[in-house]
Amino acid sequence: MLANGMADSAQLTILTRAVDDYCAKYRVAGGRDREEIATRVMALFRRGISDSSALAVALEKSSGSLHIRAAFDCGRLSTVILAATVE
Repeated sequence: MLANGMADSAQLTILTRAVDDYCAKYRVAGGRDREEIATRVMALFRRGISDSSALAVALEKSSGSLHIRAAFDCGRLSTVILAATVE
């Protein structure tokens, strides 16, 4: 993160990819859940996590209940079972 608290274009690319990858993995199409994921990614970024791999790991750890809800929304029971066993 830059000193003024804003992300540069390279960082925005990383942040966007983190949201897109997570949403694709858990089939989050948009709306409130996608906004929540984006908010979590920004919070992680503000804490100094700016590497794409580290963001993905931290997002997985911080989003347990959200990806279960997203799986239900998609009707993917196997994803729900997998997500619940990981937690």
